[in-house]
Amino acid sequence: MCVVFAKQEDVASPQVRAPDASIAEEKRVVAPEDNMWVHKKDEVWHMKDGSEDVKNTYSRVDASEVNVRGKDYLKSKRKIPSKKSAYSFICSKCFITKEKMIHAAEALQSLKKYLAKNQDHEYLVINWLVPGHYTVVNLYVRTLKRGNDLAFDKVYEQFRKGDSKFRNSRFKLIPQVLDAPIRIKMLINSMLGGLRPVLIGQRLKCNHYTGMNYMEIDIDTGSSSVVSFLAGSMVKAFQGIIANLAFLIEGRDESELPERLLGIHCYCKISIEDIAIKCEDAPTDARKQWGFWSSSRKKNCDVKIKTARSDSFQLKE
Repeated sequence: MCVVFAKQEDVASPQVRAPDASIAEEKRVVAPEDNMWVHKKDEVWHMKDGSEDVKNTYSRVDASEVNVRGKDYLKSKRKIPSKKSAYSFICSKCFITKEKMIHAAEALQSLKKYLAKNQDHEYLVINWLVPGHYTVVNLYVRTLKRGNDLAFDKVYEQFRKGDSKFRNSRFKLIPQVLDAPIRIKMLINSMLGGLRPVLIGQRLKCNHYTGMNYMEIDIDTGSSSVVSFLAGSMVKAFQGIIANLAFLIEGRDESELPERLLGIHCYCKISIEDIAIKCEDAPTDARKQWGFWSSSRKKNCDVKIKTARSDSFQLKE
C-alpha cells in the first residue's frame, strides 16, 4: 500500500462562508407598524409592554374582538368577528396647542417628515380635536395587501375617492369601554343611551384630507354640545379608563360585505397632563377650513377664541 503525503501548501484550507447579505438584510427589516413616529425624545405616552402597569399607555388590539357585518347581513342581520384590521396601529400622540390643530399630517413637521420618508407605505391618520385645545393624533399603516379582500377594496376605494358627504355617511366608530369609573359609565348611559356603533360623521364635524401616501380624518368633539360636555368630563377621568376604539367603513351592499375593520387600538389609563406635548406648530389653514374668522379678520392673529358648551368655537369680541 502506498501512502502519499501532501505538502502543507497543497492542502486546501477550509473556507469560511460569508453571511448571506440578503439574510442579514432580512433581520434588519422592521415591520411597518413597528416603525415608530417620534416627535420628541422621552415621550410619556407609549406602547404598553405586557409586563408593565397600564398607566399612560396604548396598545394594539385583535380585530376579532369586534363584531362586524357578515356576508349575509342584509338578510340575516348576522354579525361576525372581524378579520385582521386593514391598517395596523403604530402609535398615538397628544398635543396641546394655542388653536385647534387642523390637518395634522401637514401641521406637525415631525409627522410630515415621517410620511415623506416612508412613501412606500400607505397611512391612516385619525385626529381627535378635544375641548381645551388638545389634539390626539392616531397613526396607522396599511398592512392588508390590495387584492386580498375584494369587498374591503371596493368600499375603501369609494371612501378614498368620495366626497365629504359620502365619507361622513360611511365612517363608523365602534367604542368599547373595558374599565371606567362608575360615574363615567352612568354619564355615558344617561347622555348617549350607552355605547354603540355610530356613524361619527353624522354626529360630529369631520374634515377629510388625502395626501400622496395618507388619508386623514379630523374629528371635532367640540362640534356637538352633548359630546363636547362628555369629552370634557372624560378628559378629567381618563386616568381610570381603559377603552378600545375601532373604526370601519360601513358596508351596505352585498359586494361590500363582509366588513373589515380599518383599524383598532386601546387607550389605557391616561393622564392628559402627563402625556400632552406642548406644540408650537401652527395649525394648517384652520381659520379658512373651519370658519373661525370671516375674511375681514383672516389676518388678525390676535383674535381670541374661547370654547363653550355650544356647537362650535365662538369669536370673542
